[in-house]
Amino acid sequence: MDDSTLLTIAIATTILGLMALCILVYTAVIPETSIAAINDSTVGKKIVVTGAIMEVQQRNSTTFLKIIQTCSLDVIVFKPINMTTGTARIEGIIQEYEGKKELIADRITLK
Repeated sequence: MDDSTLLTIAIATTILGLMALCILVYTAVIPETSIAAINDSTVGKKIVVTGAIMEVQQRNSTTFLKIIQTCSLDVIVFKPINMTTGTARIEGIIQEYEGKKELIADRITLK
């Protein structure tokens, strides 16, 4: 094979690979988790939790939420947001801070 054929194959394979990655990213579904199911094995993993927002606190540029199902979970948002009580779907990563599990929110959707 000559150089131009190999270059064409390499470019086509790269484009197809990037398209496949984009499709995979947009169709990947993060499983919804109950707060009661959060344990040491979920630390560092991305999850989705839906619950009632019971408390909202603003401190500097950070927003602290407490959501509840059958038990509660602290949610940290590292930017100020205008949020009221209600039901929300929260996507983020579980972290442990001072022995407590908390959710570092990436995306919050009010229901």
